[in-house]
Amino acid sequence: MAALLLTACGSTEESTLPVAGVTEIAGPYQTEPYRAFDQALVQKLEDECAASVADGRLELVLADGRGGGRVLLVYGGPDNTSGECVASIDANGAVLVEGSGTASSSGADLPGALEVRPRSGGSSSGPGAYGYLSGVAGSDIGRVVIELADGTAITASTGGGNFAAWWPGEAQPKRVLGYDAGGNEVANEPY
Repeated sequence: MAALLLTACGSTEESTLPVAGVTEIAGPYQTEPYRAFDQALVQKLEDECAASVADGRLELVLADGRGGGRVLLVYGGPDNTSGECVASIDANGAVLVEGSGTASSSGADLPGALEVRPRSGGSSSGPGAYGYLSGVAGSDIGRVVIELADGTAITASTGGGNFAAWWPGEAQPKRVLGYDAGGNEVANEPY
């Protein structure tokens, strides 16, 4: 199985989790994200999401996969344009786009070195409900944690000045915490 560590899509921290392929992504949900993905899986996800994130200026900047049968892809482009695509993956490798969109925002949304700024989020309801949040992180942020209203803390995928995470259920994000390379909390952004 070939592996691809998405450039600028993983944390600088080493993960003890294996490279994520179909089996891992279709497996149980975990609050810790995978850092590397099977190259064929990434290409399949991008092929399915391309029609949904229909802005040719955007390129993949971050992937958040943590089991539970879903992956959140985050795209970035010029003028602070961003996009997301949430795709489900079954045990046979079939991909279904569940939601996507693009947005533009002003340069004022760029964070300082020790800041985190949520940019976009969403949720679904009913059976199979999920939520997600993505945003930007300053250059001195080493880890981002999203705290949900039910108290769950989720370590976000980070890279290239971006962060993102998805979670099962209908709990809404309460705040976004940023930590420096030493593990000190340096940002606490209510959501």
